[in-house]
Amino acid sequence: MHSGNGQHWAINDVIVNEAVQSVPEPLSIALLGLGLVGLGFSVTKKRAK
Repeated sequence: MHSGNGQHWAINDVIVNEAVQSVPEPLSIALLGLGLVGLGFSVTKKRAK
């Protein structure tokens, strides 16, 4: 970087360590699917009455 007045600024060796948590995607997709199946089943059950 150059500031225009003859001074030079530098940033070196920037390291960012962030903890990444794993997300169990198959489980969340299975729960969503199970909820949609249950919702669909309850709608068809109400229509049959």
